[in-house]
Amino acid sequence: GERPGEYDWRGYTELMEMARRHGLKVQAVMSFHQCGGNVGDSCTIRLPRWVVEEMERDPDLAYTDQWGRRNYEYVSLGCDTLPVLAAGRTPVQCYADFMRAFRDRFHSLLGTT
Repeated sequence: GERPGEYDWRGYTELMEMARRHGLKVQAVMSFHQCGGNVGDSCTIRLPRWVVEEMERDPDLAYTDQWGRRNYEYVSLGCDTLPVLAAGRTPVQCYADFMRAFRDRFHSLLGTT
């Protein structure tokens, strides 16, 4: 979403409904990094703009390797429990919010699809 706590479930809803219609099961895997630009990536899914803006303000939020190269595809694991994102939230809190919202949105399909 454009702001923290806003999620666009349209693609997820379409996939879950398609699986239900065909009697298939869905195993949801939550990934909190950018997709695209790497070997084997067949699509591009960027980090939310509000996360990118935080990383632009503070490049130390990006993963940095031992040679000082930054990777802006995800927030550094070293920041997981630090209040570095919107409204003083930690990345782990934001991840938990997303997973909770997913559970709440798809509760009727979980365990049956």
